[in-house]
Amino acid sequence: MSNAVRTLVRVLGPGTLVGLLAACAPGGPSGAPPTAVPSPTTTATHGRWPADGQVEQPPPFELRHAGASLLLYPFTFCAESGCADGFDDAPPSIGDADELFVHVPVAGYTELVVGEVEADEVRPAEVEVVVERLDDAWWRLRLAGPPGDHLLSLYAGGDGSGDMIAEVIWTGGR
Repeated sequence: MSNAVRTLVRVLGPGTLVGLLAACAPGGPSGAPPTAVPSPTTTATHGRWPADGQVEQPPPFELRHAGASLLLYPFTFCAESGCADGFDDAPPSIGDADELFVHVPVAGYTELVVGEVEADEVRPAEVEVVVERLDDAWWRLRLAGPPGDHLLSLYAGGDGSGDMIAEVIWTGGR
């Protein structure tokens, strides 16, 4: 089990993994996004490492909603150049959105697991994240649960070529 998977299980806990989709088709990221994915008018970036390290950081998740795009670099990952375990002490917020589209830009990363990070061992996860695969690289997420700010962990991995984890705050729920 990779360090990223261990971190995911530790952070989310075994009972809070709320969305898991496995690959249905081979392939990797390619081409234009599906028509359901909104085109961004603004783009922000979070979590880019300096390029002088020995371990090369994978490309970022791309999160889209309404007219905004967030390039969200993983803080924990295993890739061809090695592994890194980290944390994000100030995860970005995407604000209020009914749905979120996630692009996983690494060929071979054919699963996306999304779960709410528990504040502590007593407070259970409050929301369920409904994950829908749109194509070989894009996913649609919807929150189901009480309104509020929810810290979510995104885990992408696949065919043994590595994995990556990032976190984002999503204000929503119903």
